[in-house]
Amino acid sequence: PHERASKMQSLDVPPSTVAAGFFRFLQVLSTHDWANEPLIVDPQSHITANDRGLIMAQFNSIRDPDLNKGPAMYIISPADYDGVEEMTGSKVVGEDGSAEAVDPAGALERVWSPTYTSKFPERVVLHRASALAKCSLDHLTSCIVNGSSESSWVAAF
Repeated sequence: PHERASKMQSLDVPPSTVAAGFFRFLQVLSTHDWANEPLIVDPQSHITANDRGLIMAQFNSIRDPDLNKGPAMYIISPADYDGVEEMTGSKVVGEDGSAEAVDPAGALERVWSPTYTSKFPERVVLHRASALAKCSLDHLTSCIVNGSSESSWVAAF
């Protein structure tokens, strides 16, 4: 749990170079638990804690016990909200205007839906991409640690 929290905190800080951003992309692609967690991309903190709970609830309702249902890669951003936002700042409010009055089952009706990853990639493609990202990240990291020349970076691609 602590490792996961520190990993997510490190993603809150923008990368300082293009290479650092690419390394971070490879790290996320190769280490994220795609079967058990949605990836919530929210650089400007537009998604509230309540909304994160709704996203997790919807994600969990889509998966079956074998984790074979739903999109292989479940990425959510603020653009993936599929409803009307109330002026209160809450994405889902009850008839009396309070979030507590919302029926949790009704809250799962397509409130958050992955736009770009709803059908693709297929599971086999995601697993291969994750494996290649890990190999590339390991190779590039060793190039930096060992002080290899720039030409040795080509092997990562």
